[in-house]
Amino acid sequence: MLDIVTQVDAWLQGMLPPLACIILWGAASAIFSMFLYKWLSPQKKLLLLKAEHKSVRAALIRHDGDFAELQKIIFKDLGLSLKQIGLIFPAFAITVLPVIALIFCLFVRYGYALPEAGDKVIIAFHPENTTQEIIWSDATSPVEIKDTDGNKLLTLPLPTAIPEVTKPSWLTALFPNPIGVLPEETAVDTVHIGLPPRYYTYFGADWMRGFEFWYILSLLIVSLIIKVRFKII
Repeated sequence: MLDIVTQVDAWLQGMLPPLACIILWGAASAIFSMFLYKWLSPQKKLLLLKAEHKSVRAALIRHDGDFAELQKIIFKDLGLSLKQIGLIFPAFAITVLPVIALIFCLFVRYGYALPEAGDKVIIAFHPENTTQEIIWSDATSPVEIKDTDGNKLLTLPLPTAIPEVTKPSWLTALFPNPIGVLPEETAVDTVHIGLPPRYYTYFGADWMRGFEFWYILSLLIVSLIIKVRFKII
């Protein structure tokens, strides 16, 4: 998936600025995920359940009788809520997976920038909690980063801006790291490279200036519009 997203994104960036591409990815994610959810979820059953739930809620508000009867209405209300969650969850779980995969791809494309040759970069090794300051090299002068036992961990410069390398795990199996994984024989579990984060606006807090905020904002707004316009439950 990363290769496909990279190719499409490179084409988009040939026509649009990065922030516009991020917003477009968010909108496309919303369109795809919402209509996939609508197709997978039992909308007719949910519509009937919603009407029944509304009736029970109205009865709960109007109730002026004994406590035993009130308990029955409350339990019925909770039961309908749980039933709705049960009907929604399978479709939601399937729908959210492509969005998570796309966020990983966009993180590779938009999360961090590679330093310029000659820049100082701090590399941290965990769980040893040691650091090393290196001078970033260019492709003509690669630098090998090794652990204290001489095991090669990675080579600089990196092919793409990924700030962390770990040993193989279920997460790296699902989302392969483009710069590889650490060797099993090393005592180092994680290497963190102090890459500079990329920002796309000149205003707001740092968490508002990265790609995540604008992608999620676009995703939520377009999803809400589709939900209301097509009456998706």
